[in-house]
Amino acid sequence: MVVCSLSVVATVLVLTLHHRNAKSHIMPYWIRRYICCYLAWLLRMRRPNQDLSWEAVSSSINLNTNKPPPIANDKKEAESLMMVNDNYHELSIERRLLSAQFEAMNLQLKVIVKELCVITDNIHQQEKSDNTSADWKFAAMVLDRLCLWLFSILTIVFTCAILFTSRNIFKLY
Repeated sequence: MVVCSLSVVATVLVLTLHHRNAKSHIMPYWIRRYICCYLAWLLRMRRPNQDLSWEAVSSSINLNTNKPPPIANDKKEAESLMMVNDNYHELSIERRLLSAQFEAMNLQLKVIVKELCVITDNIHQQEKSDNTSADWKFAAMVLDRLCLWLFSILTIVFTCAILFTSRNIFKLY
């Protein structure tokens, strides 16, 4: 009865961890360190794009190694690439018309670059949120595996204890 109650409590805990995400909870360092690293290594679990060997776990590596490389979203750098010569005094009328067209295109390009910066920022935030959500799911998997091992061992030990306490188990007929 106790093992059954503990398994229900452990299941609720694992499901609670599994359904957490970056919007609702921030993952504490101790969960990331001790559950996702040490306990996962102890239970011989694997994680894609991450090394969970003892050397990697014990050397305090950064757990977010699967982040994409940062995209150049420096707005000043992007705007400096689209600068147009504003020297109107030396240009002929035709060149002034072309320069006005280029300036209109330059303004459109600046708007496009700003929109691209907003889109890339949203994509980076979504990837960060997805990584945090994947970390919570991995922590739930680690605790689920731990409960599997504990309850399996407890079931075997209690079964043997019950069988060996029987008076007639060692009698030969």
